[in-house]
Amino acid sequence: MDAKDEYYDIIADSYPELHRDEQLKKLRIIRDSIKVKPSDSLLDVGCGPCFTQELFNCRIAGIDPSRKLLDKAEKRPNVTLVRGFAEALPFPDNNFEIVISVTAVQNFSDIEKGISEIARVAKGPAAISCLMRSGKLSLVRREIARHFRIEKEIVEEKDIIFILRKF
Repeated sequence: MDAKDEYYDIIADSYPELHRDEQLKKLRIIRDSIKVKPSDSLLDVGCGPCFTQELFNCRIAGIDPSRKLLDKAEKRPNVTLVRGFAEALPFPDNNFEIVISVTAVQNFSDIEKGISEIARVAKGPAAISCLMRSGKLSLVRREIARHFRIEKEIVEEKDIIFILRKF
Protein backbone atom coordinates (compact mmCIF):
# COMPACT_ATOMS: atom_id res chain seq x y z
CA MET A 1 0.00 0.00 0.00
CA ASP A 2 1.43 3.38 -0.94
CA ALA A 3 0.72 6.92 0.26
CA LYS A 4 -2.24 7.37 -2.14
CA ASP A 5 -3.89 4.23 -0.75
CA GLU A 6 -3.30 5.37 2.84
CA TYR A 7 -4.84 8.74 1.95
CA TYR A 8 -8.09 7.04 0.94
CA ASP A 9 -8.13 5.04 4.18
CA ILE A 10 -7.69 8.30 6.08
CA ILE A 11 -10.54 10.09 4.28
CA ALA A 12 -12.85 7.04 4.08
CA ASP A 13 -15.34 8.38 6.63
CA SER A 14 -15.90 11.58 4.65
CA TYR A 15 -15.44 10.13 1.13
CA PRO A 16 -19.17 9.53 0.42
CA GLU A 17 -20.06 13.08 1.47
CA LEU A 18 -17.18 14.57 -0.54
CA HIS A 19 -17.41 12.52 -3.74
CA ARG A 20 -20.74 10.65 -4.01
CA ASP A 21 -22.60 13.19 -6.18
CA GLU A 22 -19.73 13.74 -8.64
CA GLN A 23 -19.07 9.99 -8.93
CA LEU A 24 -22.76 9.25 -9.51
CA LYS A 25 -22.85 11.90 -12.24
CA LYS A 26 -19.99 10.17 -14.08
CA LEU A 27 -21.56 6.76 -13.52
CA ARG A 28 -24.84 8.00 -15.05
CA ILE A 29 -22.93 9.16 -18.14
CA ILE A 30 -21.32 5.72 -18.40
CA ARG A 31 -24.63 3.93 -17.83
CA ASP A 32 -26.25 6.00 -20.57
CA SER A 33 -23.37 5.21 -22.96
CA ILE A 34 -23.13 1.44 -22.43
CA LYS A 35 -26.08 -0.93 -22.57
CA VAL A 36 -26.08 -3.11 -19.46
CA LYS A 37 -28.36 -6.13 -19.06
CA PRO A 38 -29.29 -7.71 -15.70
CA SER A 39 -27.42 -10.87 -16.77
CA ASP A 40 -24.17 -8.93 -17.36
CA SER A 41 -21.22 -8.94 -15.02
CA LEU A 42 -19.54 -5.58 -14.43
CA LEU A 43 -16.16 -4.94 -12.79
CA ASP A 44 -15.55 -1.55 -11.16
CA VAL A 45 -11.79 -0.98 -10.80
CA GLY A 46 -11.04 1.48 -8.02
CA CYS A 47 -14.63 1.22 -6.83
CA GLY A 48 -14.18 2.88 -3.42
CA PRO A 49 -17.52 2.51 -1.59
CA CYS A 50 -19.05 1.08 -4.81
CA PHE A 51 -21.54 3.75 -5.82
CA THR A 52 -21.87 1.67 -9.01
CA GLN A 53 -24.41 -0.57 -7.34
CA GLU A 54 -26.83 2.36 -7.04
CA LEU A 55 -27.14 2.75 -10.83
CA PHE A 56 -26.36 -0.57 -12.50
CA ASN A 57 -28.76 -3.50 -12.39
CA CYS A 58 -26.41 -6.44 -12.97
CA ARG A 59 -23.84 -8.56 -11.17
CA ILE A 60 -21.10 -6.26 -9.89
CA ALA A 61 -17.59 -6.91 -8.68
CA GLY A 62 -15.66 -4.02 -7.19
CA ILE A 63 -11.97 -3.88 -6.43
CA ASP A 64 -10.15 -1.19 -4.47
CA PRO A 65 -6.90 -1.02 -2.46
CA SER A 66 -8.60 0.79 0.45
CA ARG A 67 -10.20 -1.61 2.92
CA LYS A 68 -11.83 1.32 4.71
CA LEU A 69 -13.50 2.58 1.52
CA LEU A 70 -14.74 -0.93 0.75
CA ASP A 71 -16.17 -1.12 4.27
CA LYS A 72 -18.28 1.98 3.46
CA ALA A 73 -20.07 0.12 0.65
CA GLU A 74 -23.65 -0.96 1.09
CA LYS A 75 -23.87 -4.76 1.20
CA ARG A 76 -26.07 -6.14 -1.60
CA PRO A 77 -26.42 -9.74 -2.78
CA ASN A 78 -25.42 -9.04 -6.40
CA VAL A 79 -22.19 -7.25 -5.37
CA THR A 80 -18.80 -8.79 -4.54
CA LEU A 81 -16.08 -6.50 -3.17
CA VAL A 82 -12.39 -7.37 -3.20
CA ARG A 83 -9.41 -5.56 -1.73
CA GLY A 84 -6.80 -5.44 -4.45
CA PHE A 85 -5.02 -3.45 -7.10
CA ALA A 86 -5.71 -2.62 -10.75
CA GLU A 87 -2.25 -3.81 -11.69
CA ALA A 88 -3.02 -7.40 -10.57
CA LEU A 89 -6.72 -8.08 -11.08
CA PRO A 90 -7.54 -11.47 -9.50
CA PHE A 91 -9.94 -12.51 -12.27
CA PRO A 92 -9.69 -14.73 -15.38
CA ASP A 93 -9.26 -13.34 -18.89
CA ASN A 94 -12.44 -12.08 -20.59
CA ASN A 95 -14.39 -12.51 -17.35
CA PHE A 96 -16.60 -9.39 -17.37
CA GLU A 97 -19.05 -8.15 -19.99
CA ILE A 98 -18.28 -4.58 -18.85
CA VAL A 99 -15.34 -3.03 -17.01
CA ILE A 100 -15.32 0.51 -15.66
CA SER A 101 -12.89 2.64 -13.72
CA VAL A 102 -14.08 6.05 -12.55
CA THR A 103 -11.47 8.68 -11.65
CA ALA A 104 -9.00 6.06 -10.44
CA VAL A 105 -6.63 5.45 -13.37
CA GLN A 106 -4.40 8.45 -12.59
CA ASN A 107 -3.82 6.91 -9.13
CA PHE A 108 -2.67 3.50 -10.40
CA SER A 109 0.93 2.84 -9.36
CA ASP A 110 1.56 1.45 -12.87
CA ILE A 111 -0.87 2.93 -15.39
CA GLU A 112 0.34 0.74 -18.26
CA LYS A 113 -0.16 -2.45 -16.26
CA GLY A 114 -3.53 -1.33 -14.82
CA ILE A 115 -5.00 -0.54 -18.24
CA SER A 116 -3.55 -3.77 -19.64
CA GLU A 117 -5.27 -5.69 -16.81
CA ILE A 118 -8.58 -3.93 -17.49
CA ALA A 119 -8.32 -4.99 -21.15
CA ARG A 120 -7.40 -8.55 -20.14
CA VAL A 121 -10.49 -9.13 -17.98
CA ALA A 122 -12.95 -7.25 -20.25
CA LYS A 123 -15.10 -9.19 -22.72
CA GLY A 124 -16.98 -6.23 -24.07
CA PRO A 125 -17.16 -2.50 -23.57
CA ALA A 126 -15.23 -0.54 -20.97
CA ALA A 127 -15.25 2.98 -19.61
CA ILE A 128 -12.33 4.75 -17.98
CA SER A 129 -12.43 8.29 -16.65
CA CYS A 130 -9.38 10.38 -15.86
CA LEU A 131 -9.01 13.77 -14.24
CA MET A 132 -8.41 16.37 -16.95
CA ARG A 133 -5.92 18.20 -14.75
CA SER A 134 -3.84 15.06 -14.21
CA GLY A 135 -0.33 15.26 -15.55
CA LYS A 136 -0.77 11.61 -16.49
CA LEU A 137 -3.66 12.18 -18.93
CA SER A 138 -1.49 11.82 -22.08
CA LEU A 139 -0.05 8.54 -20.75
CA VAL A 140 -3.57 7.31 -19.92
CA ARG A 141 -4.83 8.23 -23.40
CA ARG A 142 -1.86 6.49 -25.07
CA GLU A 143 -2.28 3.30 -23.04
CA ILE A 144 -6.03 3.20 -23.60
CA ALA A 145 -5.43 3.49 -27.37
CA ARG A 146 -3.01 0.53 -27.23
CA HIS A 147 -5.69 -1.78 -25.82
CA PHE A 148 -9.05 -0.39 -26.94
CA ARG A 149 -10.87 1.43 -29.70
CA ILE A 150 -12.05 4.75 -28.29
CA GLU A 151 -15.72 5.10 -29.26
CA LYS A 152 -16.37 8.36 -27.41
CA GLU A 153 -14.59 10.89 -25.26
CA ILE A 154 -17.01 12.73 -23.01
CA VAL A 155 -15.79 15.84 -21.24
CA GLU A 156 -17.38 16.06 -17.83
CA GLU A 157 -16.67 18.85 -15.32
CA LYS A 158 -13.36 17.48 -14.04
CA ASP A 159 -12.89 14.30 -16.05
CA ILE A 160 -12.64 12.91 -19.52
CA ILE A 161 -14.69 9.73 -19.78
CA PHE A 162 -13.47 7.30 -22.42
CA ILE A 163 -16.10 4.88 -23.75
CA LEU A 164 -14.18 1.93 -25.15
CA ARG A 165 -14.46 -1.31 -27.13
CA LYS A 166 -11.93 -4.09 -27.27
CA PHE A 167 -10.20 -4.56 -30.60
